[in-house]
Amino acid sequence: HVCLRDPKRVSAGTGPSMFLRQWRSQRKVNVFVCSNHPCVIYSIKNKLIFANLNLKEVNFMTPLNGLFYSDCVVFVSECTFYNPLSIALVTPTALIIGSVDEIQKLHVRTLPLEETPKRLALQSETSSLGVITYRQEMFQEGMGFKPVRSSISLSQKIPKSASRLPKTAPSSVSATERKFREIEVSSLLIFNQSNLEIQFAHNFYFSQTLVEVAVSIASVQSDIHNGPLFAVGTAFLVEDEVEPSKGRIHLFRWDPESSRLDTVLVHDVNGSVYRIVDFNGRLLAAINSSVRLFDIKEDSLRLACSFNENIIVLFLRRKGDFVLVGDLMRSLTLLLFKSNVNNFEAIGRHRHPRWTTCIEILDDEHFLAAEVENNLFVVSRDLPENTKEPSFRALLSSSSDSCVLPSLSSQLQSNNASSSKTTGSSTQPDNTTNDNIVASGTSSTTTSMSSIPSSVAEGRSSSTQSTRHFLDSRLTGSKPNSSGVSGEMQRLVDCAYFHTGDFVNVFVRGNLVLQNAEERWAAVGYPGHLYGTVNGGLGLLVQVSPVLFAFLKEIEFRLSNLVVPVGGFSHDTWRAFKADREIKMSHNFVDGDLIETVTDLNMDDKAKLVKGLRIPVNMNEFGTAGSTCTSDPETRECTVEDLVKVVEEMSRLH
Repeated sequence: HVCLRDPKRVSAGTGPSMFLRQWRSQRKVNVFVCSNHPCVIYSIKNKLIFANLNLKEVNFMTPLNGLFYSDCVVFVSECTFYNPLSIALVTPTALIIGSVDEIQKLHVRTLPLEETPKRLALQSETSSLGVITYRQEMFQEGMGFKPVRSSISLSQKIPKSASRLPKTAPSSVSATERKFREIEVSSLLIFNQSNLEIQFAHNFYFSQTLVEVAVSIASVQSDIHNGPLFAVGTAFLVEDEVEPSKGRIHLFRWDPESSRLDTVLVHDVNGSVYRIVDFNGRLLAAINSSVRLFDIKEDSLRLACSFNENIIVLFLRRKGDFVLVGDLMRSLTLLLFKSNVNNFEAIGRHRHPRWTTCIEILDDEHFLAAEVENNLFVVSRDLPENTKEPSFRALLSSSSDSCVLPSLSSQLQSNNASSSKTTGSSTQPDNTTNDNIVASGTSSTTTSMSSIPSSVAEGRSSSTQSTRHFLDSRLTGSKPNSSGVSGEMQRLVDCAYFHTGDFVNVFVRGNLVLQNAEERWAAVGYPGHLYGTVNGGLGLLVQVSPVLFAFLKEIEFRLSNLVVPVGGFSHDTWRAFKADREIKMSHNFVDGDLIETVTDLNMDDKAKLVKGLRIPVNMNEFGTAGSTCTSDPETRECTVEDLVKVVEEMSRLH
């Protein structure tokens, strides 16, 4: 007898016509779904995966013998003899004969620029992508500056424009006699969002004594100019200046119909424009040590207000009337814009000096950041419910003899007892001590770094590297009646910290894999936050419910005791937050890379993992991400199949 349980519903299109066809690709059997949202269903490690196609609608599909179609028209990738089977597709407007490359959930396409991309901004209203790039040029006597290599911004096939000489150049330009021999020329490239074809190139001003460098870009809305604009912030580089004293803000209007990029206005500022953010039809900019809010007028920008209590403002994030400021050395400051007085007020400040590299707002009270020592940290108001890790006794068997591996709670009790005997204090630790013990484990705690999918040893990197980490949902669950918006200065404290092993330089809200609403597990928050590293790595941060967090934390702890690492590196030591004169054990984070090594274990090791472990009676009992849990869930004995199912659910996120 076959028993089917825990069914899942997946949306593969709408409308009356839907057709399923079995076919082979890469010597594997797959199912092609013909609909207005066509996809391919395939199997990996005994689980079904749905991969979307880059076609809008397919009415019919049939396999063909690809040996007779070696010069076929391709709709996904080139036809090769490694994959001799081709397919024929019928769409509402065409017959397509093609082949399919190796099926995967995440497809990566590389676009060679032959110059360095620095910043980008998506403008969905015009289906365009604005990219700031740098190309290297050398000065040659009698010929001026010449590019070191051919690059996409110099292509003769695209229209171009250039910025003019600024009205007010830095005062040091006239006094200096030193001239640039080698420069990086900044360009704004406009790409079509759907096919990534370059549409336009705009070059910023440069000469032997003055170079305008594009530093920031954003898409902003302007009611006066009837639509979205690309805003680009620049800085003027002079050979003798340590810090830029002048810069400009350019506003461009892109017309995809005529492929024209018009300069709407150019505004001079005293400093480098490190960040630009759209602020309800106004323009918010980080200029040297100040945060400035501008009103967009017909042919100029008018300063509305500013905030100047910073050293160097490198990062800005905005949510509603909240603005998170990332400073070069002063870590994070939270501002609240008060419309009644048209000014910013500092309502929160992180007092620990850290060299931040990127920042993100999780909700009204929790803020994520990365710093130069390859660490992530989350700050919030100094409250116990914000800083304490969740734990549930119902997830462990009542008899400790049933556990083959040390459990997290038994380790906690052992440390508490030891602390009590040493200090003569109560066996009930305070919240801060409890957090450190739960996260750190013992000195013998280890993990297999060789089997972790992404880089976990410092210095190891890959262009396809990807990591997953899970946050306690309380760190990203908004509270509707938050007192953090009172306007009073709040002290922001660390409530979560984690070591990534790579330099993180960007956060973006989103997911690696698009999931339908029917596919999503309520215990996992959606969307998550992606981060990118300087070594080409991609990471995914997602919030999880308190029950799921406690369950995964227990699995993480048991895995670190079970798996013997290469080199004897301790997992808790590796993931510990390490900064200048500061070391903290990982807290309120779960290492997703380590959790997913469960699928690589043999059955005996999996059985050891679940011995003495309990699990909620069904997937719904794990709770909802972003909510709180006031009581223990109803549980039952956890089996190997239950554990693998939970791990596979988390794996589907990427």
